[in-house]
Amino acid sequence: MLRADSRLGRLVLALAAMPQAPAEHSGRARSRLVTALAAQQLPAREVPTMGESRIPRARRAGWLPPFVVACVVVVTSMAALTVLGVLPTPWQVTPRDTDPPRPERWRLAGDGGGEPGGYADALAFSPQDGRTLVLASGQRVQAWHLTDPEHPERVDLPARSFDGVSALAVTPDGETLVTAASTEVHGLSMDTGVLRWSVAGLHDDIKAVQAGERTVRLAVSDADNSTSVREISLPGGRTAAIGRRLSPAAHAAQFSPTGDLLALAGADGQVHLWDVSDPEAPRRDARFRTNGGEATGLAFSPDARLLATVGHDGIVRLWDVSDTSKPRYLGRPMADRTERARALAFSSDARLLAVVNAAGMAQVWWR
Repeated sequence: MLRADSRLGRLVLALAAMPQAPAEHSGRARSRLVTALAAQQLPAREVPTMGESRIPRARRAGWLPPFVVACVVVVTSMAALTVLGVLPTPWQVTPRDTDPPRPERWRLAGDGGGEPGGYADALAFSPQDGRTLVLASGQRVQAWHLTDPEHPERVDLPARSFDGVSALAVTPDGETLVTAASTEVHGLSMDTGVLRWSVAGLHDDIKAVQAGERTVRLAVSDADNSTSVREISLPGGRTAAIGRRLSPAAHAAQFSPTGDLLALAGADGQVHLWDVSDPEAPRRDARFRTNGGEATGLAFSPDARLLATVGHDGIVRLWDVSDTSKPRYLGRPMADRTERARALAFSSDARLLAVVNAAGMAQVWWR
């Protein structure tokens, strides 16, 4: 029997006393409980609307402020690192070092110029007009005007006999031709051929010449398997060795137009790039193989960003040396294997590349 003072009894009495319960009900306690529960109205179920979060507001209010604070801290930190230069700006596109440079496109212009019959080892473009090519062939020095590379025109130079010219250079003003042989260096007027100055008694193998207004630099291959840089002071002609000796002994060499960079091709089959901007403390930046055997000719473009090499295979290859510590091959080699190439030279606008072979014939490639 259900007692009125029990928990279930009190619940039944409370439900039975509510006004929603019907008047008629069974006398049994279980029946009165069921009847009372059935008479209660259930609360309406709340259905969330489209897009409304099911997370209670109390819970949402608990995590949202810390998340916002964390975002503000991250953005502020990145902005500070950007200002300090640690991070790049988000709108700056950082170039990838792995992107290969675009290949150069060159074609052979005409059949070449020069007169065969002599051992040629040097050539240079005049920087004044950018189209006069000076070529040492045998004991003569010739000049060709290449305004139209397809039809080179012979330019008469004052007749003069030379003995085994190994390197040529023209001063920046285009007025003086510097010729280097095994024992002496001459400065000649481009117009008249008059000897302006001469330095003799060098007794060394000169591989490259860089002519300035008041100084002339020489790259000399020495007998002790090294290369030295020497400087001639003008107008007195005093010669002095500068800096320490470089390795290896150069079979071919070339200065950049400013004289700050020196490329040496050694018997090891590699090209060595030396920074000689401070001649008292030269620094080797890189060395690399040309894949054409030992390099027999080298040439820098006027801005020193390109280096042309040619080896025993007769193929001219171009290298991007704008970063001297990481030379990059440009591809598309210039191939014409008729004769062994001896020397190379860029025109002052870098659109022409002249190649001279052992017979004294020059071929001109057009960019």
